[in-house]
Amino acid sequence: LMLITLLATSSASWAQDHEGHKHGAGGTLKEIPVEQLNKAGSLPDISIGKPDAQITIIEYASMTCGHCGRFHRDLLPQVKAKYIDTGTARLLVREFPLEKVALAAAMLPRCVSPDKSYDFIATLFARQQLWLQKGNVRPRLVRISKEFGMTESALDSCLQDDSLVEKIMSSRQRAVEEFGVKSTPTFFINGKPLVGPQSIVEFDKIIQPMLKK
Repeated sequence: LMLITLLATSSASWAQDHEGHKHGAGGTLKEIPVEQLNKAGSLPDISIGKPDAQITIIEYASMTCGHCGRFHRDLLPQVKAKYIDTGTARLLVREFPLEKVALAAAMLPRCVSPDKSYDFIATLFARQQLWLQKGNVRPRLVRISKEFGMTESALDSCLQDDSLVEKIMSSRQRAVEEFGVKSTPTFFINGKPLVGPQSIVEFDKIIQPMLKK
């Protein structure tokens, strides 16, 4: 009930407050063994791309993080065209909510058919500046959710799912404790960390040498 009520409160501060979560202390992240990163967590990964792609890009993102939104709107299309659509890489998106509005928004794609989950996330990031405006967030999320077959009552049930909350927060805690994630967006490319990338060149510098091996 708390998450449902929370969505009716002003949300403008979240977009502003979490603009600064790009760098944090993420620059000191260490490379993580791929097997450890890929080990199944409390929730199945939401992904796009060939399952057997040579390169696995794992993104830890918060739905209210402005830098995450810009990555998905501006930079991901380039990465997708160059690496994912060509079968070279796959992208796994993992939830790393920075606060409760982000947690609520992260829950919704988990409550629709799995084949719609990634598109739901993509839509939330594409329209982030619209649904995260000042005022009542709930009607905006209800409208988006309906596009993916979720009724308003189903949305309420989703946000009251304590088990889902626990799984998302468990995944977040694992990212902090095992992988050192402290800010969003944080990426691991076949285990190599990349925090808050600004251009595709940063992906190229990590991926291209891997393709030559």
